[in-house]
Amino acid sequence: MLHTQHLTSIDLFRSAGGRGVFDLARDQDAIPIGAGIGTVWLAKGGTTINLFVEPQWTVAHEGAGPPRFQVFAGLTLQFPIGR
Repeated sequence: MLHTQHLTSIDLFRSAGGRGVFDLARDQDAIPIGAGIGTVWLAKGGTTINLFVEPQWTVAHEGAGPPRFQVFAGLTLQFPIGR
């Protein structure tokens, strides 16, 4: 995933993280593109929380399996050590 600049006033970040899939055994592939948004904040106790969502569209595909549209979302928690 590629994270780019932080926006100044509301502390959001933009992301773009389409991951291509190539299945040579079944002759299926998919190349998605996406653009998402997320935020990072510090919770009580020092835990860092990263939350993001990114819609992705498949721009090139071959075979019956790949979706034409999907939503990539995530939550990352980083707990402090030694507290």
